Parts: sequence; C-alpha cells; structure tokens
Amino acid sequence: MPRDQRYCAFCGAAGMTKQHVFGKRLLALLKGRVGTHLILDRSPSGTETKKRPGNVWSRQLRRVCSNCNNGWMRQLEESAYDVLSGLIIGDITTISREYHGILAARLALVIMVASLSKDEADSISIDERGNLRLRTLPPTDWQIFLCRSDCTIEEGQYYYSDCFTGEAVDASNNPINLKAHVTTFVLGKLCVHAISKGYGNLKGYSGINIAPIWPAPGADIDMGATSILNPTKVFELSSVARRHGFPPG
Repeated sequence: MPRDQRYCAFCGAAGMTKQHVFGKRLLALLKGRVGTHLILDRSPSGTETKKRPGNVWSRQLRRVCSNCNNGWMRQLEESAYDVLSGLIIGDITTISREYHGILAARLALVIMVASLSKDEADSISIDERGNLRLRTLPPTDWQIFLCRSDCTIEEGQYYYSDCFTGEAVDASNNPINLKAHVTTFVLGKLCVHAISKGYGNLKGYSGINIAPIWPAPGADIDMGATSILNPTKVFELSSVARRHGFPPG
C-alpha cells in the first residue's frame, strides 16, 4: 500500500527529504570516535548506566521538505558550527553574546527535529516550528540552559525529552490545553537543558549550575563556571521535571 502523503513539519510543503537529527557536519566531527552511546536506566534499586553500540545521533527522519532542509536549516547549521563544535569538543570556555541567538536556535532545531520521531509524544506545535523557520530564533516562551559533561566524546550521546500536558486560559480567558516539553541532551562535552512554556515554579535544580542562553542573557557566558555533570547527574537533570512536577499552565 502507498504511504500517506506527509508534509513538512516546519512549513507544510510536500516533498520530504531525509534530515539528520544531529546534522551531517557534526556527525563527521565525531566520525571514528563514536562507537557507542549511553543509556541511563532508572529502577527501584537506582540508576544504571549502560552502553549501546552505534551513534544515537545518526538517525534520519523523513519529515522535512527539501526547501527547508537545504535552505534555512543548512544556513543555521553552518552559522552555529564553529561555536557548537567547540563546545562539543570542550575547546570553548566562553560564549560571546553575539552567538547566543544563533546557538540557541541551532539547539532548538535539534530538539524540534528529534521530537518528530514519535508523533504521539510530540509536544512542539507547527507555530513553534514556524517561529524558528521565520525568525531563526527559539520561541519566546522557551528556556534553554547549558552546562558541561564529563563524558568522553565517544560516550557523549544522550537524549531524553518529557512531554507534559496541562490547562491554561488564553487572552480572552477561555480555557485551552497546553503541551510542553522538558528536554535534556548531551553532545560530547556539552549538556543542554530546555523547557517550553515553563511558567510553573519548577524546583529541583539545587546543586547544579546551569547557564541560561535563551532568552539571551545579554552578557558573555562563562562555561567554566557551569557544573560538570557525570552520567548520573545528567540523568538527574533530565528527570527533574518528572520528579518534582511540571505545571505548564
């Protein structure tokens, strides 16, 4: 049977092409050094770190049209490459304010593409994706934080996203349903933590120093002042919203 026609998750056009979640150029950066990735399992007895073969970032999804893939997405990937690759390797310790918007947009793109792998768990709207496409900036109600990972480059592959639902009211005081996500991932030496619609008083960050990059802080970011998280601490950061509750409304 022929497959149902799919349309681009960012612009609504037809003509799907394969899009790497991570980006081909950054995959080449890790080529030859990435033979395994980490899986962190939680059980009643505690947290266990396991290794799995292959590169978790090499997956490709056919959910993006050719114009987006070869147009603004490629331009965004190229614009952010130098600073992002330096953070992944651990060579960059300061992020100049001029790179905050473009780097935050590039990290938002990773999250938005990765979320397409499971439609039922996709908490990102077409409006949020359209915002990134048109403005090359993350949505205004997203928060994106950075810190460091002590994983080796080979093991610096981890991705976890939690989808939450809630209720709120719009400008006319009409009830609306909200979807939000809390996403944490590791790229080599870089750890990223992102929240959408984070209006609630989310707790549980004590003992972890994460630097906000979006909304842009207006001053250079000193990555040397951020926490260096081992795999267990990465898992704790990724599960903080689930453990402490996340009211998106």
